[in-house]
Amino acid sequence: DAIDFMNEALDYFEEQGHHPRWSNEWRLVAIGLTTWDAKNQITMRDLEVAEGLDRLYAGFQSLRGT
Repeated sequence: DAIDFMNEALDYFEEQGHHPRWSNEWRLVAIGLTTWDAKNQITMRDLEVAEGLDRLYAGFQSLRGT
């Protein structure tokens, strides 16, 4: 499931033009959002992308029945 979610998230990140730091360890996907141009600080853009990612994950969970 973690890999499937990452594949879906990859398309989302490409659409947003945002490329996070992320990792997968067993069933845990960790995603770090910062903006390089803002000296790797969290910006409003990062928060907007995070909200979209939350929606993507909620949809992913409902499809999986979890």
